[in-house]
Amino acid sequence: MSQSITKLKRQTGSVAIETVCLLPVIIVLLFAVIHYCMIFFAASIFDHAAKESIRQSMAFVSEECYFSYHSCSGDEVLNQVTPTIRNNAVMVIQGFTHGEGNNPGTLFGITLPAAEQLIRVSTITDPAGGSEVCCQVSIVLDGYRTTPFLPIGIIDGLLPGDASVFPDQIVGTAVLKLN
Repeated sequence: MSQSITKLKRQTGSVAIETVCLLPVIIVLLFAVIHYCMIFFAASIFDHAAKESIRQSMAFVSEECYFSYHSCSGDEVLNQVTPTIRNNAVMVIQGFTHGEGNNPGTLFGITLPAAEQLIRVSTITDPAGGSEVCCQVSIVLDGYRTTPFLPIGIIDGLLPGDASVFPDQIVGTAVLKLN
């Protein structure tokens, strides 16, 4: 009995020491998980906005162009639908960021750039036939490492080398076949 009491007295404070040693590691891991969750949430919003905007915008292409693709070029379709795609994408993004007007709003404290910079609409050419067959909407938040949601130095500072584990841009993309 006296041996077990002596053993207990020697272990007094060991839990506190273990906590002091492990708590910083646990906090850094928790911080990394939260940071990546925010990045994945932003990418998910951008994906959703790209898909919804392109889906809602196809009704605004003229029927002649839509049903007889060879009677108009991809540039004509793109010129007709680009403003509508941007407006629809901004409206979807504003549903999450509480922006107003043409301002996409702020996401996790970062002010999103203007719609013309954030939302890119282009055509994709078919490598086999060479004709433009798809409309692509990309929502791209450039320069994420310069203006991150949370400080990235905490995680990057613990890793060897100069490379960052965080992306330079957050992207959401949707493609719609036009013919």
